[in-house]
Amino acid sequence: MKVIILEKREMVIAAKQRGEAIKEISKWVGICPKSVYNIWQIYMKNGDVKPKIPIGKISKIGMEKLYYTQMNFKSKVFLQKVIKKLICKKTFMSYLFFSIC
Repeated sequence: MKVIILEKREMVIAAKQRGEAIKEISKWVGICPKSVYNIWQIYMKNGDVKPKIPIGKISKIGMEKLYYTQMNFKSKVFLQKVIKKLICKKTFMSYLFFSIC
């Protein structure tokens, strides 16, 4: 199933408001009559024809990227906390740490 672009949706609404038949609209817009009917019903219900955002499962690769992103964020936060503690203590170890960096 293809997503109907917003431009075609607006063309359907304009034609339907002019009083054209669903079959005629579907022929010159290039979509099936059922889609024309559905677009018109959505417009009558909501007053808007923007397409829905697709919702679905996150792929396995997406989950891995999400996990690594979270781990990367957590490690950065942890390092920031360690650096703050080292700065506050002003110990010999903090001096060595900052001289290496």
